This record gives sequence, C-alpha cells and structure tokens, in this order.
Amino acid sequence: MNRNSSVKIISPLVLLAPVAVIIIAIAFFVISIISSASNNTQKCTVSNASTTSSLTVNNSSSSCSSSSILPVVSILVFYVAIFFAIILFVIWEWSYSQAVGIITEDKLSFALCLVVLILVPDGIDILIVQDFFNKLDTSSAPPPVTPQVAQMPPTPPMPIVPPTYPTP
Repeated sequence: MNRNSSVKIISPLVLLAPVAVIIIAIAFFVISIISSASNNTQKCTVSNASTTSSLTVNNSSSSCSSSSILPVVSILVFYVAIFFAIILFVIWEWSYSQAVGIITEDKLSFALCLVVLILVPDGIDILIVQDFFNKLDTSSAPPPVTPQVAQMPPTPPMPIVPPTYPTP
C-alpha cells in the first residue's frame, strides 16, 4: 500500500507511544504504593494542649498528612494516556481506511472500511479488509514463477531371478 504515491498511512508505531506511557504510569503508581506502605510516609503530629487559669484541659488532636503526590499524578497520567491512545487509534484507522479505499478503488469504500475497523471485533476486521485485497485484479502483475524440478531418467526394472538352492 505504501508503494502507491497517492496513499499516505501513518506509521503504526505511533500507536506504541501511549502504550508505553500507560505502562510507565502503572509502574510509578505501583512503586509509589509500595514505597508509601514500606516507609510509612505519613507524618502525624500530636498536640497536647493547654491550661487555662484554674482548669486543666487536655486536648489531644492529631493531624496526619501524606506528602506523596506521586499516586495521584500517576493515575492522572494513566487516564490522559488512555485518552490520547484512543485519539491516535482513531486517527490511524482514518488514514488506513482512506488508503484501503484508494487501493481497492472503492470496492471497499473509506466509510465502510472505517465502520468495519471500529465496530467489528479485532482479528475479524482485518480478515474482511484482506478479503477485499485478495479480490483485486492482478492481471497486470507478472505470472507467478513455478520452479522447475530436474527429473531423473526412469531406471529400467531389475530382472527377477529366482533364488537357487544348493542341492544336498
């Protein structure tokens, strides 16, 4: 498909970038959970309080704060990467569908190819598109080359000689 000068398809390697970002976000999330559980990063302060004139009042209040923002950032990066992965996937399918329409000379139109690629389950959709590629007129292509196998001349049959037994 890429040999045709009028066809422009985005490289499918573009689809790997969001996958890599999702894997990195999951790794940071897991690492941050493990480190916060093992180090107990919560800092708690307890204040014992005050005495007022003749009354003694003990106020014990505790305030705990977590200093790790990494889990929140990694979850945010995860969802942003999923969003961009979906957008990049639709853009790639759009360009691929346009190329299929050009190559098949609208036997499988752009719109139908896009609908098939989006709605039909993975694996089956590519088989449908490949079927249209297989039905293309290949009369301008050279005939397939069949390899010539060297044939050995037939060997003459061996004469059958009856076995001879020694006489006693």
